[in-house]
Amino acid sequence: MVATASIQTTNEQHLIKTGLYHIIRNPAYTGSIISLLGVALVY
Repeated sequence: MVATASIQTTNEQHLIKTGLYHIIRNPAYTGSIISLLGVALVY
């Protein structure tokens, strides 16, 4: 298993427009941003 920083999608996926996903389109990107902000606050 190889870890990558890119997000992989398929043609079978569809966009969810309700709930929390209405604001946050991609949780992986949001998680990355929150993690980076946390690291910046630690330093």
